[in-house]
Amino acid sequence: MNLNALLKRNKQFRWIILMLTIIVPCSGYVLLGRSARGLMMLMWMFVLGYLTSHLTIYFSDLTSITQYFGAVTVWIASILEINHEILKILGS
Repeated sequence: MNLNALLKRNKQFRWIILMLTIIVPCSGYVLLGRSARGLMMLMWMFVLGYLTSHLTIYFSDLTSITQYFGAVTVWIASILEINHEILKILGS
């Protein structure tokens, strides 16, 4: 079955994709058929998470959320982008 038809017929499927993206980062791209984009976002999540986690060498008073701020930022951006993609599918 086509994803566009599934999303238009069952609006709760949108929330399933978003919840799965929150639980497993960048997995919504795979469900939307954009697995290369999901892999790229996951790669940036690892790179930025690695860089910001190693800032503790220079700044020892960082909190745990600040240590992984790069990864969290990419994760939030991917959730918002997947929501935008779903809304584009539903709007067309």
